[in-house]
Amino acid sequence: MNRRNILSFAAATWATSAAHAQPDQHAWQVAPLAPKQIREWVQCTSTLLWQASQRLPGEHHEWLLNVSAESPCSAVYQPDQLRVRLAWTDPTGSVVLTEGFWAEWSNFSGWVARYIPTLKGQFRMDAWLVVGDETVSRLGQPVYFTVAEVDTLPQIGVDTHHPGYFTDQHGRFFFPIGVNLAWATGNVLQRYRVWLDNFAKAGGNLVRIWMSSWCFGIEWQDTGLGNYHNRQIQARQLDQVLSMAQARGVRVILCLLNHGAFSLKTDSEWAQNPYNRRNGGPIEHPQDFFTDEAAIACFENRVRYIAARWSHCPALHSWEWWNEVTWVPHAPGALLHWLQRMSHTMHRYDPYRRLQTSSWADAGPSHMWNQAGLDYAHQHDYTPNDLGARYQQTAEIWRQRGYHRPIVPGELGARSKQPTQDLAEQALHRRQFHDGLWAPFMLGYASTALYWWWDHFLEAQQQWHWLSPFQKALNTWQSSGMPLRQLPPGRTVPPPAAACPEDETAMPTLGLECWLRDNGKCLVTWLRRPGLIGGEGELIPATTFVWHSNRAAQPKHSHAWRGHFLQTDALTPVSIEGKTRTDGGLNIHLPAFRGSAVFWLQAQGS
Repeated sequence: MNRRNILSFAAATWATSAAHAQPDQHAWQVAPLAPKQIREWVQCTSTLLWQASQRLPGEHHEWLLNVSAESPCSAVYQPDQLRVRLAWTDPTGSVVLTEGFWAEWSNFSGWVARYIPTLKGQFRMDAWLVVGDETVSRLGQPVYFTVAEVDTLPQIGVDTHHPGYFTDQHGRFFFPIGVNLAWATGNVLQRYRVWLDNFAKAGGNLVRIWMSSWCFGIEWQDTGLGNYHNRQIQARQLDQVLSMAQARGVRVILCLLNHGAFSLKTDSEWAQNPYNRRNGGPIEHPQDFFTDEAAIACFENRVRYIAARWSHCPALHSWEWWNEVTWVPHAPGALLHWLQRMSHTMHRYDPYRRLQTSSWADAGPSHMWNQAGLDYAHQHDYTPNDLGARYQQTAEIWRQRGYHRPIVPGELGARSKQPTQDLAEQALHRRQFHDGLWAPFMLGYASTALYWWWDHFLEAQQQWHWLSPFQKALNTWQSSGMPLRQLPPGRTVPPPAAACPEDETAMPTLGLECWLRDNGKCLVTWLRRPGLIGGEGELIPATTFVWHSNRAAQPKHSHAWRGHFLQTDALTPVSIEGKTRTDGGLNIHLPAFRGSAVFWLQAQGS
């Protein structure tokens, strides 16, 4: 597109968008700007210059337009009244349209423009001030900038060839190793800095964060609806935490609504919610949030601000609409319609089309995942019971549903109550955290389970290190070309049918359980004793594991089989080989280990 046509193209596009987005005027909304106010805005901003922010490697590109702090804050947070539209022209002449946002921090108060270039070369940014649905003036002068290197984290999507998994925009497999880091109190930035340092150092690459009223929420009783002035500190903290994550190579699932805000029984905050009519909001009951047009318009206003401010963050993995909407009163049909509408709204204002999801207190209603415009599914589990059996059961339920997109165990806890200092309780949490890493992977889930008790267990007891062996195994698999996305979901095979030590009575006596993923040309096996984790229990002696693939491609005598063995509390894999048998199977000699171990082999040259 020629640059001289940008303004006419943008004006037409934005007018169409605004026509669909205009909410009705209500008492809690800002009155339209008077003509005098519009003239003042035009005079104030037309001569200002955009200033580039100092940029750390890997961050989005950002420009600031500093405006007098005396500007009417109530209007700048109401995009149906006053907003900034941006057009970014890349080196090929293609144009991407985004929205600016108003922000306040330190000595800055004004409009902010953010963008992630995907090409090297010269770019141009044009900005306009829009009042209602009318473009009234150019905002500042055009900005020209050169991108010498595209260094941001690649965007994550669903793998088109293997839709049960994630991939980055370059087609590389992305398997999340994650935990929840939902919120912090006290010194928020310092706590997140410590958590993210420990998490990333141990090998983690995905966290889940809430925009809750007590941490990163931008709209609450102290703000009223549609005015985020009193929550700019929280918004800036979220900016900084996302930058911390990006600098450490960690992706973030950003949850926009926590259940308590609209719940009457579970962690209820309804009495403080600005949507509550008693606080001047538009609705009498929480379930009206899904159907009342005024409430929906107010929330769409928030979505537009969130997309404008944070969709450009390279660390952003996905948007999560609700945490456990199970606890919020609603009619299923109303929730479905609401999710479909919000998905459309976010797509309209998020230029990168980040993935979207939501969550229930369990696996959620089956029809929602396919009909609500959600890109992947969440599953939440709080149980002290064996996770091998638990995830086998839920994986079978997902298969029966015919769901073929990624499934993330988004929350896992040994219990739903805060861990105590009891030694047995701590051992239970270690076991669940450990098994929550390996069992989901073996059963074909799209990520590890995201453990919940990040502050009272993982940090308090310094248990991050259990992530490291899993990351070590994953990196070794990927560097050796193991086709993880092509391995069918695993199965358990009770010994001695699939595993026979030199003394065939030893393995059943020790209660060893064998989990297999194989495709006839390679295999991944998790050996565990239920109730124990890596390094625990009596020593399992050196073992000969006998493998007969039940896949279409059987092991071949002409192939050399090589791989590695790793106890799940260790960081150094041991090289192993497979020796072909006359019956077409393999003898695999394994070292002694305790508790839990994994090993993997590939047919060389297959």
